[in-house]
Amino acid sequence: MCLAEFASDYRVVYGRQTESPNAIPLLNDEGFIQKRTVGKPAIIRFTHFSEEKTPEKFYRRLLKLYLPHRSDADPRDEAHPTYEEFYKCSDKWGMRVEEIVRHNKKRYEGQGKNMEAAFQQLHVCSPLVNAWNSFAPEVGVDRLECLAECEPRDQEQNSEDVPEFGTKKDKGSSMPRIDAPELSPDFVRKMYQSLNETQASVFYTVRQWCLELVWGHNPEPFYYFLSGGAGCDKSHVIKCIHHEATRILRELPRFRDHADRLLLTQAVADSLHCSALSLHIYATNKEVDRHNADIVTASYKDAIGVAARDFRKDPRTGCMTFVF
Repeated sequence: MCLAEFASDYRVVYGRQTESPNAIPLLNDEGFIQKRTVGKPAIIRFTHFSEEKTPEKFYRRLLKLYLPHRSDADPRDEAHPTYEEFYKCSDKWGMRVEEIVRHNKKRYEGQGKNMEAAFQQLHVCSPLVNAWNSFAPEVGVDRLECLAECEPRDQEQNSEDVPEFGTKKDKGSSMPRIDAPELSPDFVRKMYQSLNETQASVFYTVRQWCLELVWGHNPEPFYYFLSGGAGCDKSHVIKCIHHEATRILRELPRFRDHADRLLLTQAVADSLHCSALSLHIYATNKEVDRHNADIVTASYKDAIGVAARDFRKDPRTGCMTFVF
Protein backbone atom coordinates (compact mmCIF):
# COMPACT_ATOMS: atom_id res chain seq x y z
CA MET A 1 0.00 0.00 0.00
CA CYS A 2 1.38 3.40 -0.96
CA LEU A 3 1.12 6.53 1.17
CA ALA A 4 -1.50 8.11 -1.13
CA GLU A 5 -3.81 5.09 -0.79
CA PHE A 6 -3.26 5.02 2.98
CA ALA A 7 -4.26 8.70 3.37
CA SER A 8 -7.20 8.42 0.96
CA ASP A 9 -8.83 5.13 2.03
CA TYR A 10 -8.08 5.00 5.76
CA ARG A 11 -8.57 7.27 8.74
CA VAL A 12 -7.16 7.39 12.26
CA VAL A 13 -9.58 6.39 15.05
CA TYR A 14 -9.45 7.22 18.75
CA GLY A 15 -11.18 6.32 22.00
CA ARG A 16 -14.01 3.80 21.83
CA GLN A 17 -13.64 3.54 18.06
CA THR A 18 -10.44 1.56 18.61
CA GLU A 19 -12.58 -1.26 20.11
CA SER A 20 -14.45 -1.73 16.84
CA PRO A 21 -13.79 -5.04 15.01
CA ASN A 22 -12.93 -3.00 11.91
CA ALA A 23 -10.12 -1.10 13.71
CA ILE A 24 -6.63 -2.06 12.53
CA PRO A 25 -3.71 -1.67 15.01
CA LEU A 26 -0.51 -0.12 13.71
CA LEU A 27 2.94 -1.49 14.49
CA ASN A 28 4.91 -0.34 17.54
CA ASP A 29 1.68 0.80 19.26
CA GLU A 30 1.35 3.79 16.93
CA GLY A 31 -2.44 3.81 17.19
CA PHE A 32 -5.37 2.45 15.19
CA ILE A 33 -6.76 3.07 11.73
CA GLN A 34 -10.00 2.11 10.00
CA LYS A 35 -10.97 1.85 6.36
CA ARG A 36 -13.40 4.51 5.15
CA THR A 37 -16.74 2.89 4.37
CA VAL A 38 -19.08 5.91 4.20
CA GLY A 39 -18.89 8.28 1.25
CA LYS A 40 -16.07 8.63 -1.23
CA PRO A 41 -12.34 8.34 -0.51
CA ALA A 42 -10.72 11.41 0.98
CA ILE A 43 -9.04 13.99 -1.24
CA ILE A 44 -5.31 14.12 -0.58
CA ARG A 45 -3.27 17.31 -0.75
CA PHE A 46 0.43 17.53 -1.50
CA THR A 47 3.02 20.02 -2.70
CA HIS A 48 4.06 20.35 -6.33
CA PHE A 49 7.64 20.75 -7.55
CA SER A 50 9.05 21.50 -10.97
CA GLU A 51 10.79 18.63 -12.72
CA GLU A 52 13.17 21.06 -14.40
CA LYS A 53 14.00 23.41 -11.51
CA THR A 54 14.00 20.96 -8.56
CA PRO A 55 14.23 17.41 -9.96
CA GLU A 56 15.18 15.78 -6.64
CA LYS A 57 12.14 17.17 -4.83
CA PHE A 58 9.96 16.27 -7.80
CA TYR A 59 10.97 12.57 -7.85
CA ARG A 60 11.05 12.38 -4.05
CA ARG A 61 7.36 13.39 -3.99
CA LEU A 62 6.47 10.71 -6.54
CA LEU A 63 8.30 7.97 -4.65
CA LYS A 64 6.92 9.00 -1.25
CA LEU A 65 3.33 9.11 -2.45
CA TYR A 66 3.07 6.22 -4.92
CA LEU A 67 5.79 3.70 -4.02
CA PRO A 68 5.01 1.38 -1.06
CA HIS A 69 7.71 1.79 1.59
CA ARG A 70 8.19 1.52 5.36
CA SER A 71 10.94 4.09 6.02
CA ASP A 72 12.37 7.22 4.44
CA ALA A 73 15.48 5.30 3.37
CA ASP A 74 13.57 2.79 1.19
CA PRO A 75 13.17 5.04 -1.91
CA ARG A 76 16.99 5.09 -2.31
CA ASP A 77 19.86 2.61 -2.14
CA GLU A 78 23.63 2.52 -2.60
CA ALA A 79 23.38 1.72 -6.30
CA HIS A 80 21.01 4.62 -6.84
CA PRO A 81 21.86 7.42 -4.38
CA THR A 82 19.49 10.00 -5.89
CA TYR A 83 15.71 9.86 -6.12
CA GLU A 84 15.81 10.43 -9.87
CA GLU A 85 18.13 7.48 -10.47
CA PHE A 86 16.12 5.22 -8.18
CA TYR A 87 12.91 6.20 -10.00
CA LYS A 88 14.26 5.59 -13.48
CA CYS A 89 16.67 2.67 -13.00
CA SER A 90 15.65 0.65 -9.91
CA ASP A 91 13.44 -2.46 -9.60
CA LYS A 92 11.08 -3.53 -6.83
CA TRP A 93 9.25 -6.84 -6.45
CA GLY A 94 10.20 -7.83 -9.96
CA MET A 95 8.79 -4.64 -11.52
CA ARG A 96 10.25 -1.33 -12.56
CA VAL A 97 9.82 1.36 -9.92
CA GLU A 98 8.68 3.79 -12.61
CA GLU A 99 5.86 1.42 -13.65
CA ILE A 100 4.68 0.99 -10.04
CA VAL A 101 4.61 4.75 -9.48
CA ARG A 102 2.76 5.41 -12.74
CA HIS A 103 0.16 2.73 -11.97
CA ASN A 104 -0.64 4.21 -8.55
CA LYS A 105 -0.41 7.77 -9.80
CA LYS A 106 -3.21 7.32 -12.36
CA ARG A 107 -5.80 7.07 -9.60
CA TYR A 108 -4.93 10.47 -8.11
CA GLU A 109 -3.28 12.43 -10.93
CA GLY A 110 -4.81 10.97 -14.05
CA GLN A 111 -5.40 14.39 -15.61
CA GLY A 112 -2.72 16.29 -13.69
CA LYS A 113 -0.59 17.38 -16.63
CA ASN A 114 -3.60 18.31 -18.76
CA MET A 115 -5.04 20.45 -15.94
CA GLU A 116 -1.73 22.19 -15.34
CA ALA A 117 -1.40 22.93 -19.04
CA ALA A 118 -4.97 24.28 -19.14
CA PHE A 119 -4.37 26.56 -16.15
CA GLN A 120 -1.13 27.80 -17.67
CA GLN A 121 -2.86 28.54 -20.96
CA LEU A 122 -5.65 30.35 -19.12
CA HIS A 123 -3.09 32.45 -17.23
CA VAL A 124 -1.24 33.39 -20.42
CA CYS A 125 -4.15 33.90 -22.84
CA SER A 126 -6.82 35.14 -20.35
CA PRO A 127 -10.43 33.83 -20.52
CA LEU A 128 -12.21 33.90 -23.87
CA VAL A 129 -15.34 36.03 -23.98
CA ASN A 130 -17.15 33.87 -26.56
CA ALA A 131 -15.48 30.53 -25.85
CA TRP A 132 -18.81 28.68 -26.10
CA ASN A 133 -19.12 29.62 -29.78
CA SER A 134 -16.11 27.46 -30.63
CA PHE A 135 -17.85 24.37 -29.16
CA ALA A 136 -21.42 25.02 -30.32
CA PRO A 137 -21.54 27.79 -32.93
CA GLU A 138 -25.14 26.95 -33.83
CA VAL A 139 -26.27 28.09 -30.37
CA GLY A 140 -24.92 31.59 -30.99
CA VAL A 141 -26.69 31.74 -34.35
CA ASP A 142 -30.00 30.71 -32.74
CA ARG A 143 -29.60 33.38 -30.08
CA LEU A 144 -28.99 36.10 -32.67
CA GLU A 145 -32.01 34.96 -34.69
CA CYS A 146 -34.22 35.07 -31.60
CA LEU A 147 -33.08 38.60 -30.82
CA ALA A 148 -33.78 39.65 -34.40
CA GLU A 149 -37.33 38.22 -34.27
CA CYS A 150 -38.21 39.90 -30.96
CA GLU A 151 -40.61 42.81 -31.15
CA PRO A 152 -38.97 46.19 -30.58
CA ARG A 153 -39.55 47.56 -27.10
CA ASP A 154 -41.09 50.92 -26.44
CA GLN A 155 -38.21 53.00 -25.14
CA GLU A 156 -40.49 55.88 -24.19
CA GLN A 157 -42.17 53.79 -21.46
CA ASN A 158 -39.10 53.99 -19.22
CA SER A 159 -38.93 57.74 -19.57
CA GLU A 160 -42.64 58.35 -19.02
CA ASP A 161 -43.29 61.44 -16.93
CA VAL A 162 -45.82 60.56 -14.22
CA PRO A 163 -46.67 63.66 -12.15
CA GLU A 164 -47.68 61.64 -9.08
CA PHE A 165 -44.31 59.91 -8.96
CA GLY A 166 -42.27 63.06 -9.50
CA THR A 167 -40.59 64.97 -6.67
CA LYS A 168 -41.80 68.53 -6.29
CA LYS A 169 -39.06 71.14 -5.96
CA ASP A 170 -40.85 74.27 -4.89
CA LYS A 171 -38.17 76.38 -3.22
CA GLY A 172 -40.48 79.30 -2.59
CA SER A 173 -42.72 77.42 -0.18
CA SER A 174 -42.17 78.16 3.50
CA MET A 175 -43.88 74.95 4.58
CA PRO A 176 -41.48 72.25 5.81
CA ARG A 177 -41.64 69.06 3.79
CA ILE A 178 -40.84 65.38 4.24
CA ASP A 179 -38.79 64.23 1.27
CA ALA A 180 -39.92 60.99 -0.32
CA PRO A 181 -37.36 58.28 -1.10
CA GLU A 182 -35.82 58.77 -4.53
CA LEU A 183 -37.07 55.77 -6.49
CA SER A 184 -37.56 55.58 -10.21
CA PRO A 185 -41.17 55.69 -11.45
CA ASP A 186 -40.64 52.35 -13.20
CA PHE A 187 -39.53 50.67 -10.00
CA VAL A 188 -42.39 52.15 -7.96
CA ARG A 189 -44.95 51.09 -10.56
CA LYS A 190 -43.68 47.51 -10.47
CA MET A 191 -43.83 47.54 -6.68
CA TYR A 192 -47.49 48.53 -6.72
CA GLN A 193 -48.40 46.08 -9.48
CA SER A 194 -46.91 43.16 -7.56
CA LEU A 195 -49.38 43.55 -4.66
CA ASN A 196 -52.07 40.89 -4.43
CA GLU A 197 -55.75 41.65 -3.78
CA THR A 198 -55.51 41.65 0.03
CA GLN A 199 -52.31 43.68 0.09
CA ALA A 200 -53.71 46.17 -2.41
CA SER A 201 -56.85 46.70 -0.32
CA VAL A 202 -54.74 47.68 2.69
CA PHE A 203 -52.47 49.83 0.56
CA TYR A 204 -55.31 51.83 -1.06
CA THR A 205 -57.11 52.26 2.26
CA VAL A 206 -54.02 53.89 3.76
CA ARG A 207 -53.54 55.94 0.61
CA GLN A 208 -57.12 57.24 0.77
CA TRP A 209 -56.67 58.15 4.44
CA CYS A 210 -53.53 60.16 3.57
CA LEU A 211 -55.36 62.00 0.80
CA GLU A 212 -58.26 62.90 3.09
CA LEU A 213 -55.78 64.17 5.68
CA VAL A 214 -54.11 66.43 3.10
CA TRP A 215 -57.52 67.66 1.90
CA GLY A 216 -58.31 68.77 5.46
CA HIS A 217 -61.09 66.27 6.17
CA ASN A 218 -59.44 65.18 9.46
CA PRO A 219 -60.19 61.45 9.09
CA GLU A 220 -60.38 59.19 12.09
CA PRO A 221 -57.13 57.40 12.98
CA PHE A 222 -56.89 53.78 11.94
CA TYR A 223 -55.10 50.82 13.49
CA TYR A 224 -53.85 47.97 11.33
CA PHE A 225 -52.00 44.90 12.52
CA LEU A 226 -49.95 43.35 9.71
CA SER A 227 -49.11 39.73 10.36
CA GLY A 228 -48.18 36.57 8.51
CA GLY A 229 -45.60 33.84 8.19
CA ALA A 230 -42.12 34.18 6.83
CA GLY A 231 -41.95 35.01 3.13
CA CYS A 232 -45.47 36.46 2.74
CA ASP A 233 -44.14 39.90 1.66
CA LYS A 234 -44.95 41.85 4.84
CA SER A 235 -41.89 44.03 4.32
CA HIS A 236 -42.87 44.64 0.70
CA VAL A 237 -46.32 45.90 1.70
CA ILE A 238 -44.83 48.17 4.37
CA LYS A 239 -42.33 49.53 1.85
CA CYS A 240 -45.13 50.36 -0.63
CA ILE A 241 -47.25 52.03 2.06
CA HIS A 242 -44.29 54.00 3.38
CA HIS A 243 -43.35 55.31 -0.04
CA GLU A 244 -46.88 56.32 -1.02
CA ALA A 245 -47.73 57.86 2.36
CA THR A 246 -44.48 59.82 2.42
CA ARG A 247 -45.10 61.08 -1.10
CA ILE A 248 -48.60 62.33 -0.20
CA LEU A 249 -47.87 63.72 3.25
CA ARG A 250 -44.56 65.42 2.46
CA GLU A 251 -46.23 68.82 2.00
CA LEU A 252 -47.85 68.78 5.42
CA PRO A 253 -46.29 70.98 8.12
CA ARG A 254 -44.03 69.10 10.46
CA PHE A 255 -45.91 70.37 13.56
CA ARG A 256 -49.52 71.27 12.93
CA ASP A 257 -50.10 73.30 16.10
CA HIS A 258 -48.76 74.00 19.52
CA ALA A 259 -50.57 70.99 21.06
CA ASP A 260 -48.60 68.62 18.86
CA ARG A 261 -45.33 70.18 20.01
CA LEU A 262 -46.30 69.71 23.64
CA LEU A 263 -47.23 66.09 23.00
CA LEU A 264 -43.87 65.36 21.37
CA THR A 265 -41.88 67.02 24.15
CA GLN A 266 -43.54 65.06 26.95
CA ALA A 267 -41.35 62.46 28.62
CA VAL A 268 -43.20 59.28 29.63
CA ALA A 269 -41.31 57.01 32.02
CA ASP A 270 -43.83 54.15 32.02
CA SER A 271 -45.74 52.85 29.00
CA LEU A 272 -48.86 52.41 31.17
CA HIS A 273 -49.03 56.20 31.63
CA CYS A 274 -49.14 56.71 27.88
CA SER A 275 -52.35 56.74 25.87
CA ALA A 276 -53.42 53.45 24.37
CA LEU A 277 -53.83 55.22 21.03
CA SER A 278 -50.15 56.12 20.92
CA LEU A 279 -47.66 54.24 18.79
CA HIS A 280 -45.13 52.29 20.84
CA ILE A 281 -41.84 51.20 19.32
CA TYR A 282 -39.65 48.58 20.98
CA ALA A 283 -36.37 46.95 20.01
CA THR A 284 -37.35 43.31 20.63
CA ASN A 285 -40.47 41.16 20.38
CA LYS A 286 -40.16 40.27 24.06
CA GLU A 287 -40.64 43.93 25.00
CA VAL A 288 -43.64 44.15 22.70
CA ASP A 289 -45.22 41.09 24.33
CA ARG A 290 -44.58 42.51 27.80
CA HIS A 291 -46.16 45.85 26.86
CA ASN A 292 -49.24 44.16 25.35
CA ALA A 293 -49.66 41.98 28.43
CA ASP A 294 -49.43 45.04 30.73
CA ILE A 295 -52.03 46.94 28.69
CA VAL A 296 -54.47 44.02 28.66
CA THR A 297 -54.01 43.40 32.38
CA ALA A 298 -54.55 47.07 33.21
CA SER A 299 -57.62 47.37 30.98
CA TYR A 300 -59.40 44.13 31.86
CA LYS A 301 -59.36 42.67 35.34
CA ASP A 302 -60.83 39.33 34.26
CA ALA A 303 -58.29 38.72 31.49
CA ILE A 304 -57.28 35.08 31.02
CA GLY A 305 -53.88 34.11 29.60
CA VAL A 306 -53.80 31.27 27.08
CA ALA A 307 -50.41 29.79 26.17
CA ALA A 308 -50.08 29.49 22.40
CA ARG A 309 -48.36 26.54 20.79
CA ASP A 310 -46.05 27.25 17.87
CA PHE A 311 -45.57 24.74 15.08
CA ARG A 312 -42.88 24.66 12.44
CA LYS A 313 -42.61 22.63 9.25
CA ASP A 314 -39.82 20.05 9.32
CA PRO A 315 -37.82 20.40 6.04
CA ARG A 316 -36.79 16.73 6.17
CA THR A 317 -40.21 15.12 6.64
CA GLY A 318 -42.59 17.90 5.57
CA CYS A 319 -44.68 17.46 8.75
CA MET A 320 -45.57 20.15 11.27
CA THR A 321 -43.63 19.75 14.52
CA PHE A 322 -44.22 21.43 17.86
CA VAL A 323 -41.70 24.10 18.86
CA PHE A 324 -40.87 24.10 22.56
